[in-house]
Amino acid sequence: MDKDSDSSVRDTILDEYLIDRRYKIALIYEGQTEDRIIKLIFNVLNVDEMRDGVFLYCARGQGNIKRLEGMIELARKDNVEPFLILDRDADWQRILQKYERSGSNKTWYIKKSMYKVWKKDLNLIILE
Repeated sequence: MDKDSDSSVRDTILDEYLIDRRYKIALIYEGQTEDRIIKLIFNVLNVDEMRDGVFLYCARGQGNIKRLEGMIELARKDNVEPFLILDRDADWQRILQKYERSGSNKTWYIKKSMYKVWKKDLNLIILE
């Protein structure tokens, strides 16, 4: 067997026979409001982070989202796809540009299909 088929067999065994699956996605978001909403949605949909392979990461503010290179690189090395949720705060466009795939960030990029920017600050939506 070649390396790719060995990896595929290993992935199938781990996904089908472990109670707690390996992480498949890292859901990265700004703060406590998103944390509460995501957990409520997961509860209603019966999504269990461990069982379903979803790693939740609350960055505790947009400033911390600007410093995720190491975490994203580590996730990619373990075949975990990062998904980023942002408020439309002051630096949201710069953050997205930083994490675009380019020559300087081949290992810590976020795919264009793997982020969501709220049209408004999520806290403002909830208060309306």
